Amino acid sequence: MKKLVLKFALFYIMLALCKNIQAQTNTTIDLKTTLENPNCEILLDFHNSNTARIVVSQSYGISDDVSLPFEKVIATILQYIGIGVDSLNYDMTVYLDIIGTPIGAYYGIGGQTNYTGAQLNGSIVFEAENRTRYLYKFEEKMEPSKAIYKIYKPNDAPFIGLYYQKVYPEILKSFYKVYGLKPLVGALRITDNRECCFASQILDSVSVNWRETDVVKEALPLFINELNDENYHVRLAAIYALGLIKNKQALESLTLLLKSEIENASFLIGFLGYIDSNWSESETAKKIIPSLIDGLKSQNENKRKAVWDALKIITHNNFPENYSLWLDWWKRNESQ
Repeated sequence: MKKLVLKFALFYIMLALCKNIQAQTNTTIDLKTTLENPNCEILLDFHNSNTARIVVSQSYGISDDVSLPFEKVIATILQYIGIGVDSLNYDMTVYLDIIGTPIGAYYGIGGQTNYTGAQLNGSIVFEAENRTRYLYKFEEKMEPSKAIYKIYKPNDAPFIGLYYQKVYPEILKSFYKVYGLKPLVGALRITDNRECCFASQILDSVSVNWRETDVVKEALPLFINELNDENYHVRLAAIYALGLIKNKQALESLTLLLKSEIENASFLIGFLGYIDSNWSESETAKKIIPSLIDGLKSQNENKRKAVWDALKIITHNNFPENYSLWLDWWKRNESQ
């Protein structure tokens, strides 16, 4: 009984905190103290925004030739949640302030300091039209390496590596704190291999059942449609997203894509197996066998190998990479 009373008391305390926060329209709030309260009414001030201005300030001390793609990544994430970017007509602003410091160490080479480490301290402020603000801070560091094989000047400090490994995920987290799952689901479209699978890792950490949420269900048709986009990078990003979502609704579209994206066959097959270990037994998989066999005639060695790998998985045959042999087999087994 005491536990139940305590839970209700905690609920009303948090509700009162939300309402009190909303009343203070010119208040800066550290999201690290409010992330457990995603339904706070103050979020509506940001969710009702249509366009945003992005203001980025970045400095790196003695590393005077460093610039990281913060504005681009923020614009992309805003796009995922349906917010356009306009520096003149906007109803919210995203401020990002970055201070970078190259970290040096002495290795006994040339009697000078080599900058093989880096630190990035940042703050992100979401400011609504009514001056309501949310603040998110982070400090990330990459220690100097133990050994070097060349000279590292201040501009050689590993700011880019630190950005992709640790700072990019922090930016995603900041958007999650304000907008929930939607920006993370959108960021499943990996357009840069260095972004790896950070969005899915964060989603796994915040919600065990994120793949069954309405946000994902709404995004599925969009991702499936993007498989037919003229832009190769858009198609590739959609493959990543659908593979990570692991929804069987995408199986047919991804399987058919093997015909046109054969250079990514190994990559596609990996995701298909991740979604459903029995994908190769489907009628759709059998339908693309003729197209794959035709691919064995390609002059491109990598394409032929990809086609061959796909055929072996779908048919469970281990024939050599020989067009005539596969064609003869198919003619004998097509009706089965």
